[in-house]
Amino acid sequence: MHRVLCVCLIACVAAQTAAAADAKLDAEVKTLRSKVSELESSRDAALAQMQELRAIVNDLQRQVQRSAKGGPGSALPPVASAPRGPAPLAPPRVAQNDGGPGEAGSGGPGPGEIGKDRAEARRDAKAERAILERQGAAIVAPGQLVIEPSFQYTNSSSNQLNLSGVQFLGAILIGRVDVAAVERNTYSPSVEARYGIYDRLELEATVPYGFRTDRFLRALGTDDERITESSGNGIGDIQFGLYGQALYQEKWWPSVVVNLQAVAPTGKNPFDVGAEELPLGTGAWGVSTGLTVVRTLDPAVLFGGVRYLWTLEDKFDGVGNLDYGDTFEYSVGMAFALNERLAMNLSMSQDISSATKLNGKKINGSEFNVARLFLGASYRMTDMITTNLAFGIGLNEDAPDFSIELSFPLRFSNLPHL
Repeated sequence: MHRVLCVCLIACVAAQTAAAADAKLDAEVKTLRSKVSELESSRDAALAQMQELRAIVNDLQRQVQRSAKGGPGSALPPVASAPRGPAPLAPPRVAQNDGGPGEAGSGGPGPGEIGKDRAEARRDAKAERAILERQGAAIVAPGQLVIEPSFQYTNSSSNQLNLSGVQFLGAILIGRVDVAAVERNTYSPSVEARYGIYDRLELEATVPYGFRTDRFLRALGTDDERITESSGNGIGDIQFGLYGQALYQEKWWPSVVVNLQAVAPTGKNPFDVGAEELPLGTGAWGVSTGLTVVRTLDPAVLFGGVRYLWTLEDKFDGVGNLDYGDTFEYSVGMAFALNERLAMNLSMSQDISSATKLNGKKINGSEFNVARLFLGASYRMTDMITTNLAFGIGLNEDAPDFSIELSFPLRFSNLPHL
């Protein structure tokens, strides 16, 4: 009997031991299965990350191959009245993200801008960015404010020979010879502000201040020789407008910046000044629109722009209804980066204006055609300050003989924006 009880007790203990061992084994199996699931999840995440890295590497390899074959460069970032700067064309700042005159002293491109080439960020750090912004071909980055004080000097001169009398045999003149010379010097300090209010939109305003002197010499070389001088100074016509990035350079198409501007009659007009005082404004509102096309071919950037300016007819006391006529402007040029801080630019612009009309009648000789050639440079002193210098040369009789402009764009970042 005792043996039977011992056997039963041993059997019960063995059964309990086996059950405990089975439970412990089940727990270990569950733990191992959980670890296997975690390893499988980590493996899937690693494989997905590897695929993303492979796609990025393949994309970079394709860009390197295109660059080696001379393919298109990076697209211009969003950032393009005379051109902004010395030229009289409004469409040309090739546009505005150093962060803009892309450019020296600009900030970086806005994050996540669709359609831009990856090489854009590298180009934005170069000095040509300031040139492009000033030409209206680049948009200032969102949250950036560029304040650009500038000073421009322009010199114009002309000689006129008036013959009054009877001429014989095409050479002998009996009568009066009147020789007149006109020399005009204009000193124009101004302040321009450009602010990136959105990823593809820039607000700009220009406040000019002019000092102008004219010197007239009549009847030169005669006893009736006379010298008359006139001058004027004050605020000119203020300009303000919007620049928007319509397209980014991609594959075969270029970047396109469009603009809409208005000119306010804030300067003294010809009918508000005295006999020896010179006007600094037209006295009439103006509205203009245009676009600038930009193509990057590293290390050069090609740009071209057109603009049409409507000057609205206005009524002046004692004169009547005056319409200054409309103006068509175009410009073409190139910016070339010599290094990360220094860039050169060469451009040509032409303004063609229709005749002025007084009370609906055309004033003969009031049309003008101004063609100019510009050579300039941009030097990026710091991330905040850039120096622009430009020389202008007149190409026809209506154009000024010579002009020089110096400006200092100051860039402020991290401001509120949409």
